[in-house]
Amino acid sequence: MWGRCLTLAMVCVAALCGCAEREPAALAHAAATAVAPSGGPAAATAELTADFNSKRITVGGAIDHAVAMLESAATGTPMPGQTSPVASVDATVFAAAVLDFCGAVEPQLPKADEFYLIWMKMGRLAFRAAEEAHAAGRLNESAGLVFRGPKRWQNEGYWYQYPDHDALAAVILARTGNRAEAIHRLQSRIELRGPAQEVYEMLMRGQ
Repeated sequence: MWGRCLTLAMVCVAALCGCAEREPAALAHAAATAVAPSGGPAAATAELTADFNSKRITVGGAIDHAVAMLESAATGTPMPGQTSPVASVDATVFAAAVLDFCGAVEPQLPKADEFYLIWMKMGRLAFRAAEEAHAAGRLNESAGLVFRGPKRWQNEGYWYQYPDHDALAAVILARTGNRAEAIHRLQSRIELRGPAQEVYEMLMRGQ
């Protein structure tokens, strides 16, 4: 019985995080759609959703592609097969499309606790995208990214495990005129660690 359950779990993980045969080309096309004048994030989200339903891409693959684009933008290093780094705004626009896609297909994803890693990956993508936009001075865009995607990843366990995201969220809230909310969210934590603690102390000093 346990062997059968393990097999089923492995099948589900492969569907979420595995590599579909046509996935790289499909993801590259969706990324191009996201930044095209005739496309945009909404068009890319629709394309990703259709590709997922047709089993051309996986959720994990889409997240990994968005992260690779963000890394290229942040480090100035071209992605494999490219001659120049990804533009910062192109990377964050595609990340937004991927996070919205994750929300669109959320009802089809496993809810069991053993699949928590896929939800954590969504949260980390939201962090990386918001961090990139914030570092580039695009404050409003970063505010639209920092909590983006399914609400399932936004739980106490996630914020405890990733105080860097909690800290960035508070900074963005404070900088967009929501200082009281920024302080309240950090005060509500059972325990503050690392950068979250540092940002809380900064906010309490009035900085």
